[in-house]
Amino acid sequence: MGRRGPAPTPTNILKLRGSTLVTERRLRSEVKGPIGHPDCPAWLDEDARAMWDKLIPQLSAMGILSRIDGNALARYCRFWSRWKKAEDFITERGEMYPIKDDQGNVKCFQQWPQVANVIDYDVIRRRINELNQRFGIREIAIDPWNATQLSVQLQGDGLEVVTFGQGFKDMTAPSKELEKLVMSGKLRHGGHPVLRWMASNVAVETDAAGNLKPSKKKSTERIDGIVATVMALGRMLLDEGECEAGIMIIG
Repeated sequence: MGRRGPAPTPTNILKLRGSTLVTERRLRSEVKGPIGHPDCPAWLDEDARAMWDKLIPQLSAMGILSRIDGNALARYCRFWSRWKKAEDFITERGEMYPIKDDQGNVKCFQQWPQVANVIDYDVIRRRINELNQRFGIREIAIDPWNATQLSVQLQGDGLEVVTFGQGFKDMTAPSKELEKLVMSGKLRHGGHPVLRWMASNVAVETDAAGNLKPSKKKSTERIDGIVATVMALGRMLLDEGECEAGIMIIG
């Protein structure tokens, strides 16, 4: 699950305030626009233009300005990962653990509670509807495998649901778009720990024609969040032709 509470203050605002919270890690997780500064608005009066000419060189010297860039994408994350943590704990330490007395002697062995590796679609449905009320979801792209009931329920809730294929045909273009956004520093993800972990697990599968996609079979661990990002990008590309500014919400 992602960060709770108010959104963090942008780094450039912190720099203006002289804050010590600015770190290299924080800078890497934020969108970086092209170096420069925006043009002076034509509607400014003479006094405002004079103030603009005075402030812009100072702000540019601080490195907090950039040319206006509408092609940055924000990635909002919500993951259900607690069961995975419990499963890993049991795998590492075993299904039984000792109960000891005050002297440290083992009295008996007790079994860890069973980990339910089951997807609760009712919980996901409620969370998606909450996000729709907050953001206004345009559409939801889903992997058709094992999601039929949830798809029907969400459509009944008034949401538009579309299936998204997992082959090269559907995944190649958005996979390349995601790579471009990452390499240019235009994907804003807030340094989400689960998403960063999944990104470190990704292995790419290619074919003879140069098509590519994230491969769950070849990847070292789970990459569902990356695959979901590719799917959402794919729908945006089909709808708009290119990735424009906005927020992408993925469970």
